[in-house]
Amino acid sequence: MKIQRLNPADENPNPDTPNRTIGSYWPYATTLYWYIQDSMPFPHPKTLTNGQTYAITAYLLAVNNIKIDGEELEDDFVLDKEKLLKVVMLDLACL
Repeated sequence: MKIQRLNPADENPNPDTPNRTIGSYWPYATTLYWYIQDSMPFPHPKTLTNGQTYAITAYLLAVNNIKIDGEELEDDFVLDKEKLLKVVMLDLACL
């Protein structure tokens, strides 16, 4: 993560707010899935099917350039439980 909020007590704190995107803010794709399943759609939460939730999750991962098994998501990609568990959201080496 290139932009991180630093401790205000530091000599040169970073005043910029970190860019919070799906790829840099949430460490696990399963959290994204759970959030969508539990809170969407707004007026009627918890009414999406598992297939609809996987489709929305796959779309959000694709537009955030998240790769699954090192491969970019194609337009015809179908997300399921096995593939979701293979998603790596954060590159821990850059933290």
